Amino acid sequence: MIKLLRTKAFLLCTAVAAPAMALNFHKGMEAFDAGDGATARQVWRLLAEQGDARAQYSLGMYSTGFGVSMDYAVAAHWFRLASAPGLS
Repeated sequence: MIKLLRTKAFLLCTAVAAPAMALNFHKGMEAFDAGDGATARQVWRLLAEQGDARAQYSLGMYSTGFGVSMDYAVAAHWFRLASAPGLS
């Protein structure tokens, strides 16, 4: 019974959090498209740390230096996390 309740609670939290993460990701995209790389990085970093693969991939911006100082090691870190098994 407790397992069932935990599963339902998890699914409910996931259903509520996913749309919010999507909106925040798009907020980062809008900032990036407007040329505000610093804001995009802030938004995506929060999402990336929560496991959002799109945000992790987007933080590969460190490889270009747009809005951040160029850092290939940091870019590689985020690209690796984005490509981890189970994330797509």
